[in-house]
Amino acid sequence: MSNPEADADQNGRVSILEAFNFATKATANWYQGKGLLATEHALIDDNGDGVGHTGAEGGDGALAKTTYFDSLPLAIAGSDPEMAKLVAERDRLEREVEQLKTTQSCNEA
Repeated sequence: MSNPEADADQNGRVSILEAFNFATKATANWYQGKGLLATEHALIDDNGDGVGHTGAEGGDGALAKTTYFDSLPLAIAGSDPEMAKLVAERDRLEREVEQLKTTQSCNEA
């Protein structure tokens, strides 16, 4: 969680999707470095359809991309209710954008 390489979008926070991708890559590299064949592969399913994917595809990943392990927005907002509102609105908009991207990519498939 503290490895700066995990923060793929360089926003200073690690989302669940970034952590998933980082851990998946690190695990694959470990197996490859040992000359071993991985017998299991991580899947992510955050859209509730019961079908996991190895990355952000097939409608999965939008929720994980906008969900973080830290409470940075709360720390930024502090006790300022107006700032808390703005941070909440930004988070809502980010989720909506990701949902629209997912919907568009599913419609194109």
